Amino acid sequence: MRVAGGKVNGDLFHCLLQQGEKPQLELGEEHRIAIQGANHRALEITTASRKRKVEDASADDNAQEQVMTIFQPTTTMATSEQLNFNPPHPPQENAIEAFNLLLPTLKSEIVKSRRHWDAHEPRMWSRAAGLSDHELVAFKIEEDLVEVRSAATSYGTIILGKIRLPGVKDEEGEGFVHVRIHDPPNRGAEDVRFHSLFTDEIRKDPDDPPVDFRAIQVTNKPLEFFNE
Repeated sequence: MRVAGGKVNGDLFHCLLQQGEKPQLELGEEHRIAIQGANHRALEITTASRKRKVEDASADDNAQEQVMTIFQPTTTMATSEQLNFNPPHPPQENAIEAFNLLLPTLKSEIVKSRRHWDAHEPRMWSRAAGLSDHELVAFKIEEDLVEVRSAATSYGTIILGKIRLPGVKDEEGEGFVHVRIHDPPNRGAEDVRFHSLFTDEIRKDPDDPPVDFRAIQVTNKPLEFFNE
């Protein structure tokens, strides 16, 4: 049974239910307009909410991209073409102090390097084959740092050092290692850092595989920047 206009009193509605009738409200025009308006507003609210979520997500992505851009590392290590090293010369007091501060590190790195290369390519440290670790690093900075070079950079001073290994004396003469250290600016020598030890992989052509390996240099091997 339909009730026009959507209006029915409580007694009539109860009576119809007792008789097994299922009254259906026939909505008037004003009811349909009200419902349509409510549905439209709900749709607008839902659409606006979704739009805000998309805009918020886009804003978060943009903010994240900006943060990543801000913190993108830009510092690169200098190359030999960018560095202006002074000529090789005997070490002065400041260089001796800097290398002495790193003496335990230098000895440790030399021993570590030999053990690494002995496991992979024994030719690298072959000139020290008969020496113990202690004999290999039995050098003193005051006596065995024979030559240095330095170059200023925006992040401090790069220092190259040629250190004699007293235990190495063979048919090629004395043996030396070349090391690179770094002294950051404005703090003296107390924050000097070890950078690298020169392990030369000798190639006839840059694209060819190595034909020889040499960590212990001869006397006349020039002290030059090495990027390793």
